[in-house]
Amino acid sequence: MDELSVVAAHSTDPDRYRSYLLRLWREGPDAPWRCQVQCVGRGRKRCFAGLAEMFEFLVADADDKTEAVGGSAGTSDTA
Repeated sequence: MDELSVVAAHSTDPDRYRSYLLRLWREGPDAPWRCQVQCVGRGRKRCFAGLAEMFEFLVADADDKTEAVGGSAGTSDTA
C-alpha cells in the first residue's frame, strides 16, 4: 500500500484519524484565550471559554471510539 492510500484509509476511519481546525482569539490584550474546534470531516464546531477546556475535550475525543464533536455543559455546539 502506498503512502497516499494509507492517508486515505486513515481519513475515512475515525478510530485511526481525526482532523480539527482550531481557532484561538482574545477579546483584549489581557483577556483569556477563547477557543473553537471544528471537525474538518463533519464541519461541526464547538466553542470553549479557555484552553484547558479545549484540551480536555481533545483528550476525551481521542479516547472516544466515535467521531463526535458534541456539546456539553459550559460550551456551545454549532453546525
